[in-house]
Amino acid sequence: MPVEEAQEKQRLNTFTLLNKANKKLSEAVSSPEKFEKLIDDTGRRLNIGKTNLLLTHGVESDVASDTYFKQHGLQQDFSKLEGIHVIKPVYDKDGHMMMNEKGYPKFQVGKVYSVDEISRAFPEVSEQAQQIAKTRYRKQAKFEDRKNATYATFKEMNVYNPEWTKTWKKRPSADKLLQTKIARKMAMSYAGVNRQEFKFTADDLETLRNMDPKSIETMYSKAMNLARKVGRGVDRKLSQEKSGPSQTQQRSYNNPKSQAPKVAQATQAMPMPARTQGRGR
Repeated sequence: MPVEEAQEKQRLNTFTLLNKANKKLSEAVSSPEKFEKLIDDTGRRLNIGKTNLLLTHGVESDVASDTYFKQHGLQQDFSKLEGIHVIKPVYDKDGHMMMNEKGYPKFQVGKVYSVDEISRAFPEVSEQAQQIAKTRYRKQAKFEDRKNATYATFKEMNVYNPEWTKTWKKRPSADKLLQTKIARKMAMSYAGVNRQEFKFTADDLETLRNMDPKSIETMYSKAMNLARKVGRGVDRKLSQEKSGPSQTQQRSYNNPKSQAPKVAQATQAMPMPARTQGRGR
């Protein structure tokens, strides 16, 4: 197959997956119960990006690429498995992300595999696969460190608890409050601080009833993007904790009234086609 034809086929396959992700998002916010499940899934897999998160939505067990499993000691033949199609960046031989002629990252179709599918095909490595996948999504730091890092990042980024606004003279709009609530839950789930199932309150349900489907999709995307920024802040703090936090950071963790150092919020969003553009992958 000529190079140009292969590239065009890869591009079409990539757009097929993007369209599939968009359809899954529309379906996932079509009812409160489905939306709650999507919020829980997003928190668990916040670090894999929006498109792939949607493509793996509904898969109960953890997922990872065959490369990740093999790097951690699993040597089974993954070609025997069906896997789940996802979108992944293209890297050159030196490990640098490749760009297209417009300066955007190149993507290609790849696969990830769930622990459940691996366990069914290779029951002898079920427990090992489970432990490997956990390292992809579970924070290794102590609970108290994760909790402190999460709440310190909330404070720095002004990701307030919506409950606090009840006494404010000028409260944010109902949809903005719900968006913040969802983002906080996603971030706490990502950090392993709160993995309880998300449930909408009666007020939340009233807010959703007053929103059209596209607005709900937009709210989800904005909440996810905010949660990812918080997650990156948490990761930075936990990394700093490993090498020993500064005295200023220790004061900000232990004393909520102390002024914590500002965290840069500017991030470079990866351009995405159609409806996913500008919302992160």
